Amino acid sequence: MKTFSTEMQFLTQENCRKLQVFSLYMLGLTMPVFETPMHIAFILFALGSVGVACYTRPKFGIFDLLLLGMALTALISTMINWPEMINGQKGLRNNLTLYLLFWGCLHASFSSRQLKRFCWYVCGGTLLGLLLGGVKYIQGKTPNLELYSAGVVTQSSIYLSVAYFVLFGIILDNSSLFTSREKKIATIGIAVTLAALFIMGSRGTLLALVLTHLLLLPLYWKHRKIRRLLISGGLTAILITGAALTVTVPSPATLRTLPTPQRLFYSGSGRIQHLAAFFTQKHAYDDPNNFNDLIRYENWKIGFTQALRGKHPWFGVGPRNYETINIEGLHIQPPLRTYPAIWQHLQHAHNLFLTRWCEEGAVGLFLFLYFFVVIGKTLFFTKGVRFRQSWWWIAAVGAFTMPIIAGSFNSPFYNEFAWLAMITM
Repeated sequence: MKTFSTEMQFLTQENCRKLQVFSLYMLGLTMPVFETPMHIAFILFALGSVGVACYTRPKFGIFDLLLLGMALTALISTMINWPEMINGQKGLRNNLTLYLLFWGCLHASFSSRQLKRFCWYVCGGTLLGLLLGGVKYIQGKTPNLELYSAGVVTQSSIYLSVAYFVLFGIILDNSSLFTSREKKIATIGIAVTLAALFIMGSRGTLLALVLTHLLLLPLYWKHRKIRRLLISGGLTAILITGAALTVTVPSPATLRTLPTPQRLFYSGSGRIQHLAAFFTQKHAYDDPNNFNDLIRYENWKIGFTQALRGKHPWFGVGPRNYETINIEGLHIQPPLRTYPAIWQHLQHAHNLFLTRWCEEGAVGLFLFLYFFVVIGKTLFFTKGVRFRQSWWWIAAVGAFTMPIIAGSFNSPFYNEFAWLAMITM
């Protein structure tokens, strides 16, 4: 009885808040760097968030209803597909993780100073992950520049772009929270992340970056310094792109034998040429040297066909169970050109909404879409919230738009970038 009483004294509201804040910092630092500490941080954050909620008893709102609905949909989808769930409970567990992260931050009462520290932990962790990933890239261990532990290049680029808007928010913030020295550090961080995003060369992410900046134009237009920064940055990008297009990139075999500085130069030029090819090729789907667009298009066809003809149209094939789709059984006409000639294993539909539709059916897609609609309405149509010159609003916009736009071309809502987006939104 005495031991139980001691435990209850430890689990006070204040201690639960401290655990929640500490684990939030730990998440910001470890997500792009260390996978195991990241999962430990999540467990601590979940315990702290549930403990705080037991004391504060937050009101049940629209987000709580949507999170509960999405969690139940994932559970039902897992149960009805259980014999064929090749990853077991992994998909359900990953979905619940995302929902708990959003729910914990939704009902938390972090101070502005605590959020500022979290902001710097995110930036520091991202730059550390970029540094370690860059070392692997230079050593030839990865074909593309990626964060050390944030998924493949497309997922790493989305994570990096969300962190970019955290840094951009620091520069634009008009409160006294950030000093001029901190804003200068953030400017250097922006230059590094932009360079890394160009080297990564994910077209969907760069398109999302441009569209998000256009969306924020009403905020930028009021500030002459920001306008000058964007114009000079745009002109610099055009000059670098023009120079890169004139470079003859060696073959991959030759590239591996070159010294590191030359290899980085030619690799970066090659990624920029890859980006430019999207606008210069008249028939990208018919280009025999670049099947990326055709692979994406045919994956969309597979996803749509499965969503419309699948065994469980309401609840799909199960979360993170997309790879069990029987392509031959869909009888797609005309026959696919890239499968199985170029690739043989399904991973996802190359679109976050289409992947959700296939995995969790029409119910899962509706709740997922409505979740983002409510977030968008809160950010852009709520008086007193929209177009605020604060770092957290700009970071939230980036966390909202980047996964949606970039994920529409290359990645489902999985892994570390989804974690960061759920926390930041």
